[in-house]
Amino acid sequence: MGDANNNKQEVFYCTSCGTRVRKNDMFCPICGNRIDGYEYIQVEDSTPYNDAVSYPKQEPVEKQGSSIGKTIGIIGALSLIASAFLPFASFEVLGFGETITLLDGGDGIFFLIAGIIVLILFLANSKVLLFFTAVAVGGLSYFEYNATMETLNEMGVFAGLADKQVGFYAMILGAVFVAIGALLSQVD
Repeated sequence: MGDANNNKQEVFYCTSCGTRVRKNDMFCPICGNRIDGYEYIQVEDSTPYNDAVSYPKQEPVEKQGSSIGKTIGIIGALSLIASAFLPFASFEVLGFGETITLLDGGDGIFFLIAGIIVLILFLANSKVLLFFTAVAVGGLSYFEYNATMETLNEMGVFAGLADKQVGFYAMILGAVFVAIGALLSQVD
C-alpha cells in the first residue's frame, strides 16, 4: 500500500476572492488581486491543478491612492497646457493696455510641451519618468515665477501698471498639482 501522504498537495487560494491559484501566479486570474502572500492548506486531492485551463487575462486592479494621484496629475498637466494660452500678464499705461500670454513671451512652448509630456506619462503610468519630469516642471515654473516677479520689482513705481493674470496662476497651480500627483502616484 502506498503512503497516505501521496495524495496530499499544497493548494493555494487568492486571499481576496478564494479562487484556487497556481503557486507562481502574481495575480488572481479571476479578480486581478495581486497575490503577495498565499493561504494554503494541505488537502487530499487526487485531481492535479490543470495548467491547460486558460483564464481570461485581467489587469491588476489599480489602487485608490494612485488613482487619485493620477487624477490630480492630469488636472495639473491640463492646467500647464492651458497656462501657455491664457492671459499671463497685462500692462496698462495712459488708458492703453496690452495682455500677453506665455506663448507671446516665448516660454509658452516649454509649458505646452512639458504639459503634454506629463499628461502622456500620467496616462501611461510611467512612475520613474513622471517623477523626474515633475521635478523639471517644478523647476521651470519656479524659474518663470521668479522672472515675472523680478520684472515687476524692476518696474519700481510703475509696478502698479502691471497685473498677473489667470495664466500666471494656472502655471503655478499646474506645477503644484503635477508635483502632488507624481508623489501620490509613487505611493503604492
